[in-house]
Amino acid sequence: MPNSFSAPQSELSPQSSHQRAANYIRRLILDGQLSPGTRVPQDEVASALRVSRNPIREALIALNAQGWVTIENNRGAFVNTFDEDTIGDHFEICAFIHTLAFKRGAAKSGVKLLADLEAILGEFTPRADIALAGRLAVEFHNRVIVSAESSRIIAVQRANSTLVPGNFFDYVPSARNVEREAMLAIVRAGKNNDLVEVSQAYDRLMKRLAKDVVKLFRNSGLFEEKSSNAA
Repeated sequence: MPNSFSAPQSELSPQSSHQRAANYIRRLILDGQLSPGTRVPQDEVASALRVSRNPIREALIALNAQGWVTIENNRGAFVNTFDEDTIGDHFEICAFIHTLAFKRGAAKSGVKLLADLEAILGEFTPRADIALAGRLAVEFHNRVIVSAESSRIIAVQRANSTLVPGNFFDYVPSARNVEREAMLAIVRAGKNNDLVEVSQAYDRLMKRLAKDVVKLFRNSGLFEEKSSNAA
């Protein structure tokens, strides 16, 4: 583990908060700078982000609840290991929440929802750069969540926060085409009032993303190695 960290400029904005700190710590974990079992060096993270330790403590509390770290009394926060079931559960929950939100949103204002989604999809062209594609993908799915006009759905989605910090396509460029195909399928199914196909499109998307994240986490050393000894 390095003795100090260097935060990207995007992490140093005046709006930095415990959510931004949490994203930064997740990035350190995914980049292999903090390996499973490692204690999160709060002072170094605070120094890198140019904030006090308070946002770092709040970030670690959130990351503890999300399963990224375990906080031990008087010892600090330690990076957890992951397994395929954990990743699969996360994305299965995502698929269910977005399908439910789409159903609620379509019932409340289906025409507007589809118009909004089509507008976003219109910008998500094969020529869009990775940064723009990432923002549009987030905007598309957030629009589905918001359309439900349900504080409970929004709360559950926030609790099931992203596993990958920043732009997912930076880590998994191949997911960009998968995402666009899913968005097209969701809009097409919505136009046909086919909520079953909306559900299936979300299910296909989230299962594919889960596989990508499993591969990413394994390459980052976040999975425990299973014993190869025969029973």
